[in-house]
Amino acid sequence: MKQLLSIIFIALAVNLFGQTPIVTPSSQASNVTMTNITTTSIKIDWTAGSGIYEIVVMRPATATRVAPTNANMPGYSASSVYASGSNLGSTNYVVYKGSGTSVTVTGLTAGINYEAVVYSYNYGCTLWDNFLNVCLGGNGYLVKTTYSTSNSEQHYTLATQPTVVPTLSVVSTGTTTASLACSGTSQWNLMYLYNPATSSWSQPVDGNYYSPSTSFGSGSQIGGTGSGNYAVYNGAPTATVNITNLAPATSYYGLVYAHNGSYGTSTNTSYNYFSSYAYVYFSTYNTPPTLNTISNYTICQDAATTNLSLSGIGDGSSAETQTVSISATSSNTSLIPNPTISYTHPNSTGTLSFKPNAGQSGTAVITVTAYDGGPNNATTIKTFTVTVKGIPTAAGSISTATTTICQVKNGVVFTVPTITNATSYNWSLPPNATVTAGANTRSITVNFSITALSYNVSVYGSNTNGCGNGTSSSLLVNFDKVPTVSNAGANQQICNNLTALTANAPSIGTGAWTYCSTGLGNLSSTTTPNTNLSVVNNQTVTAAWTISNGVCPASTSSVTVANINGSPSCTPYADFVANSTEICVNSVVTYSNTSVAAVGVNTYTWNFGAGATPATSTSTAAAITVTYSSVGTKTVTLAMNSGAGALTMTKNAYINVITVPTAPTVIFGNSPICQGQTAEAYFINTVANATGYNWTFPSGVSLNTGINTNAITANFSTTAVSGNIGVAATNACGSSSVTVKSITVSPLPSQATAITGSNTVCQGVNGITYIANNLNNGLSYTWSTPNGCNIISGLNTRTITVNYDNSATSGVMSVYGTNGCGDGQIRNKSITVNPLPDAAGNITGSTSNQVCPLSTNINYSISPVSNATSYAWVYPTGYTVASGGASNSIFLDATLGASNGVVKVVGKNACGNGDTSSVLAVNISGLPTQQICVVTVDSSSTYNEIFWQKNGVSNVDSFRVYRMQSLSVDTLIGTVGYADLSRLVDSTANPNVTSFTYKIAAVDFCGNEGPKSLIHQTIHLQSIYTPSPQKMDLSWNPYDGATVLNYRVLRDTNNSGNWVPIINNLAPNATSYTDFGIPAGANSVQYRVDVIWLNSCDPTAKVAQSIVNTTKSNTKDYAINIVTSVAEQNEFLNAISLYPNPTKDVFDIELKSGIESFDVEIYNQLGSVLKSSHLTYTDKATIDISEFSSGIYYVVIKTPMGSITKRVSKL
Repeated sequence: MKQLLSIIFIALAVNLFGQTPIVTPSSQASNVTMTNITTTSIKIDWTAGSGIYEIVVMRPATATRVAPTNANMPGYSASSVYASGSNLGSTNYVVYKGSGTSVTVTGLTAGINYEAVVYSYNYGCTLWDNFLNVCLGGNGYLVKTTYSTSNSEQHYTLATQPTVVPTLSVVSTGTTTASLACSGTSQWNLMYLYNPATSSWSQPVDGNYYSPSTSFGSGSQIGGTGSGNYAVYNGAPTATVNITNLAPATSYYGLVYAHNGSYGTSTNTSYNYFSSYAYVYFSTYNTPPTLNTISNYTICQDAATTNLSLSGIGDGSSAETQTVSISATSSNTSLIPNPTISYTHPNSTGTLSFKPNAGQSGTAVITVTAYDGGPNNATTIKTFTVTVKGIPTAAGSISTATTTICQVKNGVVFTVPTITNATSYNWSLPPNATVTAGANTRSITVNFSITALSYNVSVYGSNTNGCGNGTSSSLLVNFDKVPTVSNAGANQQICNNLTALTANAPSIGTGAWTYCSTGLGNLSSTTTPNTNLSVVNNQTVTAAWTISNGVCPASTSSVTVANINGSPSCTPYADFVANSTEICVNSVVTYSNTSVAAVGVNTYTWNFGAGATPATSTSTAAAITVTYSSVGTKTVTLAMNSGAGALTMTKNAYINVITVPTAPTVIFGNSPICQGQTAEAYFINTVANATGYNWTFPSGVSLNTGINTNAITANFSTTAVSGNIGVAATNACGSSSVTVKSITVSPLPSQATAITGSNTVCQGVNGITYIANNLNNGLSYTWSTPNGCNIISGLNTRTITVNYDNSATSGVMSVYGTNGCGDGQIRNKSITVNPLPDAAGNITGSTSNQVCPLSTNINYSISPVSNATSYAWVYPTGYTVASGGASNSIFLDATLGASNGVVKVVGKNACGNGDTSSVLAVNISGLPTQQICVVTVDSSSTYNEIFWQKNGVSNVDSFRVYRMQSLSVDTLIGTVGYADLSRLVDSTANPNVTSFTYKIAAVDFCGNEGPKSLIHQTIHLQSIYTPSPQKMDLSWNPYDGATVLNYRVLRDTNNSGNWVPIINNLAPNATSYTDFGIPAGANSVQYRVDVIWLNSCDPTAKVAQSIVNTTKSNTKDYAINIVTSVAEQNEFLNAISLYPNPTKDVFDIELKSGIESFDVEIYNQLGSVLKSSHLTYTDKATIDISEFSSGIYYVVIKTPMGSITKRVSKL
């Protein structure tokens, strides 16, 4: 019983819980989307409904919608190729039927709005007997046919892409506006702008509509929100667009894309944008930077650094935010080097510093440039003039007629050469000298009335610049004293014929007598003031006493002596005169009796004093000579006895008898003595009977005081030399022997005539030599150098070597010698130390640049470097300077060949470079590259095909394929988009004429073309048929572009399409093969040469394609005619001739073999057919090629017996 209950329970369970029949899905498919849209395909995705399966029906949106029916479901076949599946009616085609959730539909028509509807359905038993566990109603379909926006979607396929790049140009620009003009041949042009400083380039996406606005920033953004690529126009291809709301002083890229298509909704269009585009780069108006006018400036020669304040610095507009830099240049760098600028943005003030070069004067125009980095009007220039007032140069040598002048002298002229920069000449003269003409000029006239014996007349130049005086020069002038005023004494009347004159003895100068009455009188001495004068009785004589001294005018006076002998006024008296009252021992003195005798007899008694010979005399002679043998004074007496009585004349100590003085015993004074000493005293003891002393000196030593005395002072000039100071005692009897004192004159160090060496140097320069020229007699040498100038060798010598450290400053270098006599004169030399630039700071600027779109005006800058007059930038290869190449803010443009590298900079000036800045690494996205995989000949189309495998880089927009025209000329034959199959068919080249060589280049999204690839050359096959023995000689050019392992030759007989390899492993250098195996009875054969590559090429696109791994030659076919002999074959080959060749206009084809008809085709070197004709037999056919340009052409003559190719040259 328990077992029976169990069986019944199981049966009930099967009946109650067995399989259920299918039902219509309760929920429909949903979330239908269309993506990956091309001109011919759309991908459809959906979310499955509650059914097990979905059927997708697609139709043009304008067609009537037809839903699937349950009854017809079994007959519906699906195909993803549109219109290949079942048509439910009104072009509602089934494109998918299954359990998936997506399908890609191909075969669509470009520019059509399609709707896809996804229906969920179940398939299975419609009636199931669960008790019997069988399907009673059979299998069937239940489709949920509801329709809504959830299970349907519409979208256009892309329209046919334009093929012509539009044009774009800038009409005008303003501060915040621009006007751009576009044109083209497409349906529409999309124009948009972006600011490269803040945004990167974005491309329009096919199928999208971008709403424009001429107010920049308000239109749709190509690339999505935040891309900054704003649409400003989207409409007819030709338009001028006036754009507003641009930023001032800003550069923009403007781009225009051609596109075709229709607008459905904002998210459903057929717009297809051309992959190539046009672009412009323009800038809105930049308000020039501001800089206040700078006043002219005047400074002195050798002035210290001048700092001028710059003001009013700004970027020109509150609407602009730019960094201003200031630079300055000098028009006369030999006077003033380029100034340095101290300025930090955004300050409105700065400082300009300049310093004149040493020893220079004149004017320089300083040009100050404010630069704001704007795209235009980026500079404002102010100029001012700096006048450097000169300091007079050193005075030259003074010249005059003579350097010995009387202390009283008028009209003495002194002249000095013109002193550069001097407006006034400043003369130094002795006291009481008066300039009478030429005051403050280079030539003066002077009146002297002085007491000095010598004086250094000097002069230096000055001017009104207030910049200082020049160095003076001097001339030593000696002055002779004015002689004592002459006094010849009182006039005399004498009663006899002899008298003594009473002229004054000169204290300065020497006296000399002259008389005017020759023959009437006689002077006993012409140099003695009290000389005797004899006058003839009753005659009058005038004598002149002249005192002279050196160059001074002499002083003359006269005395008149009248002899009135016999006159009643002559009372008798005794008198006498000696011709000299001071005589030398043993010399003769003559006494003249000048007594006036009475009438009658007169006697005379003489007593001449001790030691006289004769001692006495009674001679009445008018003159008596006496010799004295002893020295001393002598009293002389004359007694006269006459009628008038006794008269006596006694003259006590009247005669002084002297002898030559003895030599001085010793000279007292210093030795050695130094050059330059003055008033150095020397003396001797007084020498008896000496009336004067004659001193002598070495060269360069002169008497200062004590002339003709025993005590003198002497001056030792700076050129004095060693020698003897001598002195002799003198009187009327002569001079003693000379007593000498040897004097050693120790010289002072001489003043260097010049310091030779660089007077303008740079900080940091080493090993500069300076020499003190002609600095002699020094025991040591003292140098003084500017701060930071360090003597490294030659210390205390006349030649030094110095280093200028990096902190050295301008100053004065000086040198003087030192010895025991003291220091020599200092020689100075002004040294200008030009500073090196400071080390450059950190560089700021972009570290990542791109060539698509091309990066331009890339700014790199550093803070201004102190003391830098310019800057030297180093940047990677392929960058060019747009502006600011020598400033601290450079703007670079990247060229298509730009590479990664570093940016660095140094400050420069005339002294060299400062330390380098830190290095800034800069990267750039390079141009894309691409190589060809293989070129081949398509057997069916007989066109050349070029294949390549993409590199997978992200910046490739398209590929350009070139055919080589010559070694230097490549012809573009086609462009293939990146998303398309990487294959190009060259339909303009005929591979049956010749082989062709190809290259490829990748193009980025900006239209920049990368480097062209290596060449690939097709295989061109040629054949010659020989009937007996029957064979086909094949020849071809090698494949160029890849390594060939071997060639294989294939043959097809009677155009069967069955290509049979006749040899598979010809050597890679093989270029020919002979086929002896032509099948018997064959009516025609055709051949092909292939290369099988080890590595395949995958020309992938959006839709996967098969790989390519074979290169094929052209197909060479031949219709075989039965020829009876080799001679007949040769006759055929020679049956056709072409002449003249070369030709200018026409050529003739002549046939001799009885061929009834033939075709003529003329090809250029690119393989293009230029002319073709079908001709029937004539003796001669004339072909006109006058319209062809000069060159080489191929003439193919096709006959029933085969084809022949000949080459013709067109002149």
